Amino acid sequence: MSSVTFQLASQLEEAFNAVGASMMSDEFAGKLLAYVYVMGGGNEAVVYNEALNAGIAIAAQKYNIKGGEIPKAKSIPIVRAFIHELERKGENTPWLERIYSRYNLKRPNVKKNEK
Repeated sequence: MSSVTFQLASQLEEAFNAVGASMMSDEFAGKLLAYVYVMGGGNEAVVYNEALNAGIAIAAQKYNIKGGEIPKAKSIPIVRAFIHELERKGENTPWLERIYSRYNLKRPNVKKNEK
């Protein structure tokens, strides 16, 4: 993803925030950031998927999670809860399907009974 696209998504969310709105719900932003934290490190989609990167920029702007800044206090328990859920359930986390479908990501092959 180009830095211009990432910056544009971040600035657009900042503009929405300035008028008391957002392009993304608090809940979805928390889930997306949890996904990136837990599963995104070695995931090619995080690097190459422009839509996903724009979503990450929006979520980061929403919670003020940017380099060297203090995140908004309300974001910490939300993201932490989703991180713990994802760490416990892994690919069997029900809300992952929404992230996969929204950003057109392939769901890894996981057995239904696998935890």
